[in-house]
Amino acid sequence: YKEADRIMTLLTEDRGKLTVKARGALRKGSRLGAASQALCWSEFTLFGNRGRWTADEGSTLEQFLGLREDISQLALGAYFAELLDTVCAEEVPDGPALQLALNALYALSRGIYGPEHVKAVFELRLMSLEGFEPEVAVCGVCGRADVAEPMFSPDSGMVHCRACAALAGASLPLDEAS
Repeated sequence: YKEADRIMTLLTEDRGKLTVKARGALRKGSRLGAASQALCWSEFTLFGNRGRWTADEGSTLEQFLGLREDISQLALGAYFAELLDTVCAEEVPDGPALQLALNALYALSRGIYGPEHVKAVFELRLMSLEGFEPEVAVCGVCGRADVAEPMFSPDSGMVHCRACAALAGASLPLDEAS
């Protein structure tokens, strides 16, 4: 497009992932400048024409300023955005993924939980939302529903019964609560 335009990928609640042009967002004093920053929760007025979206105006709702104070937290936030871009489909509503992303960025920027905790929860929950959750109700090797003395194999990422431990590789015992 033009030199002062910014191309953004937005995750919306009702339209899913959208590619949007923010006209003049890179100009000094632009009304879209703050709202079009990376890792920012913003509200935009969008105009659609022949399958292309343009942001006419925008306002920030949350900038997650805590992410900009620490390079490792900013990198983790960018990693979250990359994961969302990979698993969310274009123009398919994905409200739960948006809510998860906002909660994770908020917890990370405010220091509510440690970065390792936020990352682990975000990854597992996002994969569960998108249909890639681990199967833990049955043995991953033999398929038996009542897993006696359950064990977890970190290499394969599955739960299995003690009888199948030799086939699953190195495993850790689990208690009933796990």
